[in-house]
Amino acid sequence: MGLFDRIAELITSNLQDLLGESEDPADAVAGVLREIEERIDQTRGHLAQAISNERRIRALADQARSRVEACGREASEAVARGEDDRARAALARKKAPAEDLDELQGQGETARRYRDAIEEKLRALEAKQSEARRHQERILERIRVAQEGRALSAAARPEDTREVDRVLARTARQTEALGEGAPPPRAAASAEFQDLALDEAVERELQDLKRRLGR
Repeated sequence: MGLFDRIAELITSNLQDLLGESEDPADAVAGVLREIEERIDQTRGHLAQAISNERRIRALADQARSRVEACGREASEAVARGEDDRARAALARKKAPAEDLDELQGQGETARRYRDAIEEKLRALEAKQSEARRHQERILERIRVAQEGRALSAAARPEDTREVDRVLARTARQTEALGEGAPPPRAAASAEFQDLALDEAVERELQDLKRRLGR
């Protein structure tokens, strides 16, 4: 495939088609960017040559035009002096540069169109490059966010698991105690208060009995 055929393919293809089904999107877009940048460099080289060629043709055309104009002036001056033979000679000399000028003008127009086409391809390649760079930035941003998320998860996990372990251990102890027939903490506290209240009632009754018996 020639340079301009590949450039046309790069320009007209969807970026996703250029990336393909790679398992590593970041590597794929980096590869596409490398090729686009390489084609841009090559296109700029061709553009520089096209501009140089166009300028060279323009310079040759200017020289031919100057000779044509000079011969024309000489013929006009000879006619004004009544020197027809000299006028004929000047017009004969004008023929060759006039033909050169016609040919060079055609070449110049072709060179201009070629230069315009290369400039258009270069702009399209630069636009594709910008698109690929934006896509690369999005991929790298997703990778960065994913890495930060994993780092945060890894940093938070020890604390979270320790707290969970504490809760599970406490729950296990309570469940184990219940399994052995021990009252749950709140129930045990209620029993203690009931025993205390019973002791106080017994003590009051004992003191009343002593008073009645004079003890």
